[in-house]
Amino acid sequence: MPSDSTKPHDSNSRQVCVDAHHHFWEYDESQYDWISAEMAELRQDFLPSELKLRMEETGVDGAITVQARQTIGETEWLLKLARQHSFLYGVVGWAPIAENSFPALLEQLGQEPKLVGLRHVVQAEPAGFLDAPAFNRGIQRLQTCGLIYDILIFQHQLEEAIRFVDRHPNQQFVVDHAAKPRIAAREIEPWAANLRELAKRPNVVCKVSGLVTEGDWKSWSTETLAPYLDVCLDA
Repeated sequence: MPSDSTKPHDSNSRQVCVDAHHHFWEYDESQYDWISAEMAELRQDFLPSELKLRMEETGVDGAITVQARQTIGETEWLLKLARQHSFLYGVVGWAPIAENSFPALLEQLGQEPKLVGLRHVVQAEPAGFLDAPAFNRGIQRLQTCGLIYDILIFQHQLEEAIRFVDRHPNQQFVVDHAAKPRIAAREIEPWAANLRELAKRPNVVCKVSGLVTEGDWKSWSTETLAPYLDVCLDA
């Protein structure tokens, strides 16, 4: 995580409030083709200047920015933004973890003080991606650098994620968006059982985020989200 020097508060001040998952982009349809017509309101730029205003309105002190594109250029751009804005405490970037070029690139990225972790969009990959030997070798190298790995999956990939985590007991993992339960379908199992099983691993934490987008965007309510929040908090 970011060093104390990046945080504006000392130990005697109130607890720091951090937005642990924030995306930035300069919208280009060709680069963000996953933003469908249903998500048309996202087809615009989202940059640090706007986030800063929102943070001031809501009492948030800082943010971790997370990759939205799977390119080294994305990681470099986010690191540049983090260097320019002190309220961006860290970057979860992307790198080709399974490629032969990864060790040398990781050594280079390791010099970036605001790089706190890496992420791959596993939700878009075929079954067995997290079992692949090359990807697991990359994760073994990642843990030597003290960087976290964000697990971005759908709920049906949780069993695969459990196997994956069990191979790397010394690596810190963060599950993004509670592994995306099928809230719109009002399904809670087997997601809940699998999330509870994954939660038994001491090297795993979970971001309670992104749940609204897994529900019915037009009719979601706190009541529809509550059962899923309860599972996350109890696990």
